[in-house]
Amino acid sequence: MRSLGEVCRRGLENVLANWPLVLIRIVEGLATLLAVVMILVAAIAPITIAGLSGASMTEILESPQALEELMGRFSPLLILYLFVVITVAMVIAVLIHAWVQGGVVGCYVIGDRRAPETGWGREHFRAFTPELWWGEARRLGWRFFWIYNVIWGAFSLLLLAPLLVILVVMLLLRESPAAIVVGCAGIAGVTLVAILLGIATFIWSQLVLIECAAADLGVLQSIRRSREVLARKLLPVVMVGAIFFAISMAVGFVIAGIAFGIGAVGSVPGLDLAFLPIRILISLFNSLVSTILSCWLLAALVAVALSPDVRHAASTHG
Repeated sequence: MRSLGEVCRRGLENVLANWPLVLIRIVEGLATLLAVVMILVAAIAPITIAGLSGASMTEILESPQALEELMGRFSPLLILYLFVVITVAMVIAVLIHAWVQGGVVGCYVIGDRRAPETGWGREHFRAFTPELWWGEARRLGWRFFWIYNVIWGAFSLLLLAPLLVILVVMLLLRESPAAIVVGCAGIAGVTLVAILLGIATFIWSQLVLIECAAADLGVLQSIRRSREVLARKLLPVVMVGAIFFAISMAVGFVIAGIAFGIGAVGSVPGLDLAFLPIRILISLFNSLVSTILSCWLLAALVAVALSPDVRHAASTHG
């Protein structure tokens, strides 16, 4: 079994050797944001038009009566339209990410398999080519899409159940001040569970994607195989996840502190425009660091999953 240090180093070398994958992930984020914004603009347009026929948008936001009057103008068809548009935006975002991630995971799996167990260097991990990435994206894109839907759909249902229980209890106690206590305490508890469960689900979902790519499995087979790998590799998976989140939080605090200081100086009249380019650069730097860290997490988990005792016999597709 590979040690934790070896896993971390193999993941880092895999990311650096296949650095174009980081750029692809950044472009993916920008493309997804642009697509979602364009779709949501189409969803907001009817609301704006409805608002123009009465109170202004400022009055609507500040006045409950104006907001109630605006909502009264919405027909069931308009509500259905908004639901469909938002759903389409979410599906498109997941589709883009699934196909991009298919190519990324495939390249990292192939890169790790090409590197020997000992005496490896960065050049051993080099696998990326545009043709290889696109081939892996086509091979895995749709499977990754359904893996995301199954895993995060189950996650949402698990959180929905306690929320429904809290809602029922609040309705039963609506005449009592206890309803507020139950609601606040329940929502706080569900939020804490959602954060912890979300972190665990995110790490697990990465293992499912890796198993799908490494062994060329279907959706349910990948989920079952990932549970087997997790049972045997729980400690290194948890340690890699802990390192990732520790570094992410440390970097986030540093960047947030720098941004806060620049924001405070930039709030001085006349300096706001002068500091705007610096704020943009900080935002871009934050996105770059976040993307590199997420790629390292994925490549390190690949190194864990493909340790010699669980290495698959499937071909490397490259």
